[in-house]
Amino acid sequence: LRRLVSPRFQAKAMSHVLPLIERITDECLSVLMNDEPFDAVTAFAQRVPAVTICTMLGLPEERAGWAVSEVNAMMTRHGSVVRSPQVLAARNALPVTA
Repeated sequence: LRRLVSPRFQAKAMSHVLPLIERITDECLSVLMNDEPFDAVTAFAQRVPAVTICTMLGLPEERAGWAVSEVNAMMTRHGSVVRSPQVLAARNALPVTA
């Protein structure tokens, strides 16, 4: 699988993605500028790379929430710090966004 997607993540290919990353970043930041409390990880730090990668791989941006959920689930199943009871409880308490 890595061989299939790695060409899209090489430096030359990534330079073409900069406008996409800037657009996604601007969109995420504009939503957060309403003086309402927000979780920086879910609203920005996870969303920007998830939407970017989904778009680069040809998936609709709306699937970014699904992609984040699946990555978190894979990390939980395959052993990592995500298995700690505190992290699992916090993750399970988060709303799943599309």
